[in-house]
Amino acid sequence: MRAAASGGIAKIGYRRPRSAAPDLRLRAEFLAFLLRGGSADAPVAGRRLQILGACIVGCLDLRDASVPVSLWMYRCVFGTTPVLDGAHVRATIAAGTTAHHA
Repeated sequence: MRAAASGGIAKIGYRRPRSAAPDLRLRAEFLAFLLRGGSADAPVAGRRLQILGACIVGCLDLRDASVPVSLWMYRCVFGTTPVLDGAHVRATIAAGTTAHHA
């Protein structure tokens, strides 16, 4: 949340997670909340949300969502396939070595 508010990179880990260790987890529901623009109490500064080395737990459901910010993910894994049906992304979604984690 601090990185989203400052416009910095959320450095959860420095490597691609091999497991969903508690210190590497990022809840998909919280990520979806931030991607929708957050709130006054949890703002997203700038035009990009940046995440490094996280294991996204839960389903990132952006179905029919309006996403005003870009998402940059590097060395992250998803526990389940994200749902993007009908999402309107006004910016870009970029992923480097991001994969579905079985």
